[in-house]
Amino acid sequence: MKMTTWFFCSLLLVSVSLAQAEAPKTQEMTAANSDIDEIGDGVKEEMTAVERGKQLHNDNCLRCHGSDVYTRRHRRIRTYAGLINHVQRCATNLNKQWWEDEVADVADYMDAEFYFFGGPKK
Repeated sequence: MKMTTWFFCSLLLVSVSLAQAEAPKTQEMTAANSDIDEIGDGVKEEMTAVERGKQLHNDNCLRCHGSDVYTRRHRRIRTYAGLINHVQRCATNLNKQWWEDEVADVADYMDAEFYFFGGPKK
């Protein structure tokens, strides 16, 4: 009985020692990851509205259709306000919970690339 107790106590001490030896490495990795996150946020903030819109568009809109719907002869969207409404409707249909500025960014990208309404730019 004493031998079993001693064995488990020794095993517990070794486990604790190993866990403490690994802790600084984990803390260093966490610090490095937070530095990367800060750098990533800075890059994201430096993107223009059109660049952010292009990224959102390419990641989401192109799943359902290609860009040919924007350039077809009899397209439905005739104004920048109509473009905003259409982007919001598509985002809602895809269950995207975009902020107003994200909808505007996508509309700005689509306007700059396909529609040329001269809508508001940020």
